[in-house]
Amino acid sequence: MVTAVDHIENLRKQLLDRKRSKELELEEINEMIRVLGQAPRVLKGEPAREIHQERLPEKSSERYNLTFAKDIADYVASYPYGDAIKINPMLDTLRKEKGLKGKPKSLYAYASQVLKRMSERGELGLKHEDGVGYFRARPKSETDRTDSTLVHTA
Repeated sequence: MVTAVDHIENLRKQLLDRKRSKELELEEINEMIRVLGQAPRVLKGEPAREIHQERLPEKSSERYNLTFAKDIADYVASYPYGDAIKINPMLDTLRKEKGLKGKPKSLYAYASQVLKRMSERGELGLKHEDGVGYFRARPKSETDRTDSTLVHTA
């Protein structure tokens, strides 16, 4: 025997199915609008790029240390030549001076990536040697090269 609860549940399922079909139809319409928006450029031979008609709300999370890489570069630039740069003391200094925030492991990992990238590019004379770590080496000037060749030849 069919009860009133069964009727209500059946009606609810029908409405949910209708809602899903309308949502799918709306997605199809939005996709067609997007494609038709790109059609004039494609017909002109321009590269097709997406036009965002509606922006999705961005996740709002608080971001710390937006200038972290720049702060590391400033720290390295002020560091004396020839001395080894230790990451933990550098992070302690940046915490005190720049208000650096975050988990110690994450900060250490990111700082080591930045230092590695800088040493690979040779920025600020930064070099890395196994067993020593990161250090700044003085850039050789033209007079240094000629002086060393004069000493060698003599």
